[in-house]
Amino acid sequence: NDTASTSSSCRSSVNSVASLFKRAVLYESNSKRKTDIDNALTEMVAKDVQPYNIVENEGFIKYSQVLDPRYKLPSKTYLRDVLMSNLYKETSAKLSLIFQEVTDVSITCDLWTSSANDSFLTVTSHFVHNYELKTASLATKKLLNVTNHCSQNIADTLRNILIDWNIFNKTVCIVTDNASSMLKACAILQIQNLPCFAHTINLVVQDALRVDDAVIKNLFTKCKSIVRFFKQSPIANEKFKLAQEGTIYTLLQEVPTRWNSFFFMIERILKTNDAIAKVLLGTTNAPQPFTADEILVLKDMEKILSFFQQASEKVSGGKYVTISLIIPMAYGLLRKIEKFLPETMQGKTIQNILMESIKKRLSIYEQRNVCMMATLLDPRFKKNGFQDASNAEQASTFFENELAHSSIEESRKDLTIAADTSTQDTFFDFLGERSDSKIGNARVDAILIKRQYLERAIVSHDVDPLLWIKV
Repeated sequence: NDTASTSSSCRSSVNSVASLFKRAVLYESNSKRKTDIDNALTEMVAKDVQPYNIVENEGFIKYSQVLDPRYKLPSKTYLRDVLMSNLYKETSAKLSLIFQEVTDVSITCDLWTSSANDSFLTVTSHFVHNYELKTASLATKKLLNVTNHCSQNIADTLRNILIDWNIFNKTVCIVTDNASSMLKACAILQIQNLPCFAHTINLVVQDALRVDDAVIKNLFTKCKSIVRFFKQSPIANEKFKLAQEGTIYTLLQEVPTRWNSFFFMIERILKTNDAIAKVLLGTTNAPQPFTADEILVLKDMEKILSFFQQASEKVSGGKYVTISLIIPMAYGLLRKIEKFLPETMQGKTIQNILMESIKKRLSIYEQRNVCMMATLLDPRFKKNGFQDASNAEQASTFFENELAHSSIEESRKDLTIAADTSTQDTFFDFLGERSDSKIGNARVDAILIKRQYLERAIVSHDVDPLLWIKV
């Protein structure tokens, strides 16, 4: 009787829930509750990059009904054309107001191809607002002429985007990859270009990976062949998992366009080599396992490439200042590579190529004004961040000139005010005389300010330079 009673009670509860869904009165279209949920849904789709048709998924519909039976999900068309459009307009308006308060903006832009083989230009802005580094995506658009990827077409498309946001005249630097069309586009716009440091690091490592050494080439091929063997054989892959102790790892295949995929591939091979060898030796028609000498070469490769992986991660951060890191990072990389003691001849070969490539490709950053000034004005580095003392001195001169120019401009404003006043009453001629004196002293003041800054001790590397400047 108790069992029957319990079963009856459960059925009653289920029926009650079902009837609750049927009886639920939907929110009015203009109710605050419905608006709040609509907005939260739209923000989720935007922030998590969810597809619009998520609102048509059976599981998501049921989930939403259980959370709130009175709420009805919008159609994907309404979500896209109304809710997302409104969120974009609202967010754009807020960003436009911030841009009005900002004096300088830097841009990163990249031309890429989608899986549908459509080309897009993505433009992202970077600026300091209230002593905080901010990043905002401005647009992802097709080029004005979709059949032409020439520099003029790229420049015209980028110009339109910057004008739409009223920041064309505020844009001081454009960061791009090293493609000649992107470099020429910046030249057409007459805006300073800075090649992406992470992309240039990729070129440095690619120089080493293309080394003309039979032993190294054969080892690289062997790595990819062994990974491919486990990827293509479910049985071998299961044996590989069973052969591992502790954390179970999967092997990673290299992606030719990304050097760090090669680093992650050999890193994973070294972590699981015992399991790899065990499976290969016990499987017919399998590749030969790595020899002891080959493992030594891979260890050299992993260690030396780990320096570049760390550098790439550091300069790719979006929540802290990175441009001032470029010069000291390039110098630090060179020193790390020079001090590295490889155990194999092949490791020594890679080391030499990397040192030459660093000198060739990364030294240019120490001669770029924007990088020089950023490093000098970062209290963590100042002149200490430079490899070449003459470049540090040149940056110091730029700094002094900027200070003097700024002081002179302020004095000229005072002089204009004084001139307007003197036309009304000659008793105040002395105001103009004092402004003339200020212009003459601008260089002296600049030298003093620069000296005071440079003579102060550098701060710890964990200090936020923007907060330091604010204080």
